[in-house]
Amino acid sequence: MKQKKTITELYRRNTWAYLLLLALLIAFIFIGNPDLGYVALGLYLIIFIYTLYFQFHSRDQWETMVEDLRLRVEEGHVSAYLNMPLPVLLVDEDGMILWHNSKFKNILDRETGFIGQNVETVFSPWNWKQMLEGGYFFDQPLGEKHYKVFRSTSQSKGMNVYTLYWYDETEFSNLKQSYVDEMPLAIYIQLDNFDEVVKETDENRLPFLLSGINSAIRQWALDHQGILHRIDEDEYVILVENRYMESMELKKFTIIDDVRKIEEGNRFPMTLSMGVSIDGENFSERDSGSQKALELALGRGGDQVVVRRNNNYEFFGGRSKNVERKSRVKSRVVAQGLAGLIKESERVYIMGHNYGDMDSFASTIGMYRCCL
Repeated sequence: MKQKKTITELYRRNTWAYLLLLALLIAFIFIGNPDLGYVALGLYLIIFIYTLYFQFHSRDQWETMVEDLRLRVEEGHVSAYLNMPLPVLLVDEDGMILWHNSKFKNILDRETGFIGQNVETVFSPWNWKQMLEGGYFFDQPLGEKHYKVFRSTSQSKGMNVYTLYWYDETEFSNLKQSYVDEMPLAIYIQLDNFDEVVKETDENRLPFLLSGINSAIRQWALDHQGILHRIDEDEYVILVENRYMESMELKKFTIIDDVRKIEEGNRFPMTLSMGVSIDGENFSERDSGSQKALELALGRGGDQVVVRRNNNYEFFGGRSKNVERKSRVKSRVVAQGLAGLIKESERVYIMGHNYGDMDSFASTIGMYRCCL
């Protein structure tokens, strides 16, 4: 509007300047030749009257054109809102609903409208003031649907009006969730006290014990649609989808108790440790994380499950009170690590305390025997 006024005033200013110059010219003509001056004056009056008519008529035409354009734009906005393929919601600064289209009413499955209600009433978890301070995009689930909402701001009668456009992202959200649910995980299992239990079990009953343990682990894997692979006589790995982790955790990994309850002539129960990692951008990283989680479970004494998630560890199980078993498991883990270091070294230096005692002396002899 400011630009329109500037152009109009500039045009008028130039027109009156031309008329003033023409009037001065006619005055000079009067001085030189009065008869010719009267003729020029008549022509000047005709030009002056026509200029006045043209000025006022042009202004009326311009104002009519601007008003017509404004009405067309407003009609276009209204038509765009009414024919918008997306659900649309107009809200004022206080969160009161000013208007919505029929598609918005349909997504809430309501026969009546919401005009005049507050958005915090329609959407109870909403905090309108906090939402205005947040970003222009936010997620909003509605029943089985998932929407991405975009907020834009406009001015009307000196106040802010917010338009919320609702885009249905249910298909994309379901696809994203399917990707997370179908993510493959590797669960590593190790029987903590396998050697000790086998040694203390009658050889006639031992096949039944091992068969019962294998069957229990295999059935647990099948219950979660997993693929079981036996790595060694006391080690397993299960490939399973991430969707079953929630069920496993809710049931506290019942396989630990199931294996512990198996009795086939064994003097004390068999226990197992498990490790699984959900962290990792690919299966290789998750597989490596699962092995580390198993090592952590064994280092803590076994008879438990360690789950790595969001760079943190969660622990399940560990109900056994057999202190001797935990000590043996931990000792075996340390012994295996120490044996690996000795095999990789060309020379091993054994040093006791500065002031030797019986424990130090016995330890040096033990280390010497390990190196032979």
